[in-house]
Amino acid sequence: MRWCAAVLALVVFASVEPGAAAPTAASLDGLQTEVFGSHGGKTLLGAHPPVAPDTSPEGLPQDLYELSPEGALRPLARGVSFAAYAPDGAVLYVRDGALFELSRGESRLLAQPVLGDFAVDPLGQRIAIARPDSEPDSWLELIDRSGRHLAVLIEPRGPNAWPLFSAGGDTVYFISGSTGVYSWFSVGVDGEGLRQLTNHGLKPGPDVLGAAFVPPPAFKSSIHFIGPALVEYDAGDGLWRLDLATGKAERIGEVRP
Repeated sequence: MRWCAAVLALVVFASVEPGAAAPTAASLDGLQTEVFGSHGGKTLLGAHPPVAPDTSPEGLPQDLYELSPEGALRPLARGVSFAAYAPDGAVLYVRDGALFELSRGESRLLAQPVLGDFAVDPLGQRIAIARPDSEPDSWLELIDRSGRHLAVLIEPRGPNAWPLFSAGGDTVYFISGSTGVYSWFSVGVDGEGLRQLTNHGLKPGPDVLGAAFVPPPAFKSSIHFIGPALVEYDAGDGLWRLDLATGKAERIGEVRP
């Protein structure tokens, strides 16, 4: 997801979500937009008030729009914290702790409660979601597109979030604080084969200041796949590259503007 200043025209806001308040018009002039994804030439945008430079708007309630290849802007929903396209073009989004799917103008509830992000597998058949538990614990679940439970990926031991599917769809990568040190983990889509990828044996305290510490991403939207099992991300102190197959990580420079 990228965000940028937006100077866009006045658009008519049509309600597509049952129960959602829909204004008759909304101006995006002076707002910023976050790009959640693209599909078939269309772009999924979130509009929100400006944030400070070098600050992510991740998690902010936003108005969700779809931008056509011709530049037409279609409003979809309000108060959205995260959104993504499924491979078939349906729009999935989180609003008020609930996951919805919007397809052919109809919005339906898939799961509740959820945290503010999710991942869709490459075939568009399964969704990895983060579920809240007693603070600060959370757990990851795999559901299908109807919202049916498929598997528990990780139990609620510490905070677990930011799921990402592997290119083949058989593995879920995520960030976990279950050891006391936020680290990368992976697990099979059946909930088996849990593996810690970074920060093996490190404990909270001086260990996180040492050379062996691999910092987690500062925010999920900074994570970018640059290969089937290779990601780059902003860790706050710079740009890092991680091989998800081996767990090998290195700081590769400053964050690109």
